[in-house]
Amino acid sequence: MNKINYFLIILFISFATYMNAEDNYILGLKKYNMDDYKGAIAEFNKAIEANPTDAKAYCKRGNANYLLHNYTGAIEDCTKSIEINSNYAEAYNVRGITKRKLKDTLSAINDFKRSVEIIPVTSEDFNSRGDARFYLKNISGAIDDYTKAIAIDPKNVEAYIFRADTKEELKNYNDAIQDFTKAIEIDSVCLRAFNSRGEIKQLLKDYKGAIEDYSKAIEINPDNGIYYFNRGLARHYLQHSEEAIVDFDKAIKIDPKYEAAYNNRGHAYYFLKKYKYWCNGD
Repeated sequence: MNKINYFLIILFISFATYMNAEDNYILGLKKYNMDDYKGAIAEFNKAIEANPTDAKAYCKRGNANYLLHNYTGAIEDCTKSIEINSNYAEAYNVRGITKRKLKDTLSAINDFKRSVEIIPVTSEDFNSRGDARFYLKNISGAIDDYTKAIAIDPKNVEAYIFRADTKEELKNYNDAIQDFTKAIEIDSVCLRAFNSRGEIKQLLKDYKGAIEDYSKAIEINPDNGIYYFNRGLARHYLQHSEEAIVDFDKAIKIDPKYEAAYNNRGHAYYFLKKYKYWCNGD
């Protein structure tokens, strides 16, 4: 075999390995966005096995670990991502959020500050700096960055969601709803947008609108107890307590340790004067 053929074979194998890693990463993102964090981690594991220098796969696996309350794993993954790419702002953000959860406040702030120092170029970069500014309480700066992210990529769903979250923090509820609606227009199965928009509608006492959003989230993913719990609350506020109890039951079936679901189911039984069930918690 001559050197040219050997080189071409190596190049082909390397390219195929890279594409396999990318395929697994993209599949992992899809599962992550559907709240299947364990499934996402399994795909990110495959991506990392195929390409051990994939900083973004480590970062996203860290994010999934954080959401599964595996904080040690989250920090380890983000640290590895940063070792591979010291300018990966999102990894600093996720590690900072995890450290803040563990009450390591000073170290968390240092991670957020490091993220802000990284000069953004892409739409995702502006997202990351916006996140860091948000956690550093620079709300107006965060909104500016999310808006720049959208200007670069008008289909950046996360930018609309993050900007909506920030507007909600400022109690600009109608503007937040508009951003969540835009996210849904881009991604019709965006669970985070449906649930968050429903929560704001509920806050504004638009309970029917909230129920519609929670029902859509349940249609997309029927295995998340939070959506049933939120819909149960909205139904209870409308005095549809029998239906609310059904939702609280479902939330409890999915998560038997869902204390808020037990408490609110008790309130619904009390409202219906079913004191026996209210007292027994059955």
